[in-house]
Amino acid sequence: MQTRHTYLIIALLLVSSISFAQPDSLWSRTYGGIEGDYCCDALRTADGGYLLAGTTNSYGEGASDFWIVKTDESGDSLWSRTYGSQASESCNDAIQTSDGGSVLAGTVHENLNPDVWVVKTNGVGDSLWSWRFDGGGEDHCDGVIQANNGDYVIAGRTQISEYDTDLLLVKMDTDGDSIWSRTYGGIYSDDCQGVIQTDDG
Repeated sequence: MQTRHTYLIIALLLVSSISFAQPDSLWSRTYGGIEGDYCCDALRTADGGYLLAGTTNSYGEGASDFWIVKTDESGDSLWSRTYGSQASESCNDAIQTSDGGSVLAGTVHENLNPDVWVVKTNGVGDSLWSWRFDGGGEDHCDGVIQANNGDYVIAGRTQISEYDTDLLLVKMDTDGDSIWSRTYGGIYSDDCQGVIQTDDG
């Protein structure tokens, strides 16, 4: 009886492996230069192509910059853009916006303390505005969404004392002007990795 059970389990495993076989790859592409380049988000665009957002150490002005690559549906690169300064910028999240552009959110490392940095682009990657949040200590952004009314909400963390960070939530309008900001936390360090909009707004 034990042997029959063993064969049955093996047979089920074989059927499962056949039923859930992985699909064949249609294509693969690499993008980047001679230094480290990283992708944090891949977004499907209305034309069937893709928008890849992340951080580049190969291109741009500083040690690292925000970077987006636009491809067609076959993954061939159509254009790319970098956003940054002589400082180091790292992109942690990206979204497509209702106007066909994108918003990139992350951190700019300048002087001793990093700040939150947000860049808005149009549909061909031209920068429309950028916004920076300096809470006085170390500030980081790890999530961004576009709300139903078109405003943007970013989430991350901000340093409120030498050994303590709180969750940071900021709402800004479509021009990148801050509407309000809130912090949430207790006596120890708190961090936020993402943000969503709920059904009640």
